[in-house]
Amino acid sequence: MHDVVRRKLPQILLLAQLVFAVFSLFHFLSYGRLPAPFFYDVTDSFMDFFNTNYWAFQSGRFDQWRSIYPIFSFVLSKWVTSTQCIEMVATPHALRACDASAMYYLLATYLAGCALCAGMLARAFGRTTSHGFLDACLWFGVLALSLPGLYALERGNYILVAFLCLVLARRYPDDWRFALFLALAINIKQYLLVLCLGPLLKQRFDQLLLIIVFSLLINVCGLLLVPETHYSMLIDNMTTFSTTVLPSMFEKMWNPSAVAAFARAVEGTAYLSSGESWKIDGVRVLLGGMVWAGRGVAVAMFFALCLRANAVSANFIMLAMLVTLCAMSDSPGGYSTVLLFPFLPALFERPMARGYTLLLLGLYMPMELSIGPFRHFDAMDSFLSGSVLPEIVLGVSAGAYVRALSLYSLMCLMFCDLVKINGKSSAAGAPCPVLS
Repeated sequence: MHDVVRRKLPQILLLAQLVFAVFSLFHFLSYGRLPAPFFYDVTDSFMDFFNTNYWAFQSGRFDQWRSIYPIFSFVLSKWVTSTQCIEMVATPHALRACDASAMYYLLATYLAGCALCAGMLARAFGRTTSHGFLDACLWFGVLALSLPGLYALERGNYILVAFLCLVLARRYPDDWRFALFLALAINIKQYLLVLCLGPLLKQRFDQLLLIIVFSLLINVCGLLLVPETHYSMLIDNMTTFSTTVLPSMFEKMWNPSAVAAFARAVEGTAYLSSGESWKIDGVRVLLGGMVWAGRGVAVAMFFALCLRANAVSANFIMLAMLVTLCAMSDSPGGYSTVLLFPFLPALFERPMARGYTLLLLGLYMPMELSIGPFRHFDAMDSFLSGSVLPEIVLGVSAGAYVRALSLYSLMCLMFCDLVKINGKSSAAGAPCPVLS
């Protein structure tokens, strides 16, 4: 049974995604809005993209807007934004109305990343078949219709550019292009710095040095193209963003990647205040316990990777760090799991591939039945449908919980995989530079 599921994983995912795509289309035509997990605020479609593009031309991007994006993101924004529109508008929403076609750049970037990544996944899955092109087409459909990818498109998030950079880095694992594309990805989403643990533990110090050099050069060039006197505020903005209590805890629960997001949401939220106090306290204790246990697994994962670095691939190390980051940080959001795709072949090489396959089904399968908590929304202007939508009550979907639990379980299973490696395999080769 498990082998059948593993062989049929792309077909199962694609079928489920096509059903959800048809449902989403009918939902949009009927109600003027996309269903969960797409963002509930229909006035805010694509605004991650157009906020960044607007502030690329403003002087207060770090001290007023409090940006958490590296300077290179604003370089990209300047390249894709119409200068005619930017001279005519005074707000990011006005820029979206004037320059909506700029979103095609992000769409093209995503589809290019999907096409390149599909080939890698097809080769990893299709070793016993001769239908390589068909397998690649199946995986392209899976990637292009994946919930994290579509959610990132609806938000207009530059994480899709980082996704393409990671795919390109994976295509050139042994030369300078790996370092260049990884440096570009880090300069779009700085938390991808954790991927440097791969070349570090594999003692590829040449790659590590190139990543550092390319990152510095990208920042220097970025500051020359987009002059900025408050760039030092980036770190402060990041820490403030990750610790400040948001005005809407419902937003944290809407489509997260981490159990930690639910734990943070229920700490002081009013959405659970109507229930019995002992039940609420029980939820908080359960989620808090899972978070602390997950932190323990995350720390143990790091040391296990150091001890077993010679028994696993660099891709497995980088994937383990990405999974741990997405599973334990409430900041990246539900679209962050799109970054896992280029490294998934590392799982199919492991003895626990069956377990990984089942968890990937939970992570990427659409299961968008609203189960709560629920929140009332007043009438809103929908950008996508161009109409005023009536007031509505929306609820968090079952998929939000399943995806967070699947990612948490994937982190734990990868740790167990490392622990099960015998001492002889881990001892082969040079010792880990971090622990030696």
